[in-house]
Amino acid sequence: METVPNELWDKISHFQRIFLIYGSPLEKDVLRKAQIHRADKAVILGFDPSLTKVSSSEVNDEMLDA
Repeated sequence: METVPNELWDKISHFQRIFLIYGSPLEKDVLRKAQIHRADKAVILGFDPSLTKVSSSEVNDEMLDA
């Protein structure tokens, strides 16, 4: 599984209580795992198909940032 790119992690890792949860924010089980109900703030990183070898047919509109 891919991780957060080092340059991004270097910018956010100095904040306290940073947790990485992989999965779709559209799935309730993923949000429960992240304990989103306890969060004051949340950042959801979008999928960047240019960073991986994924065909465009595998990426649906719900996965892309507006």
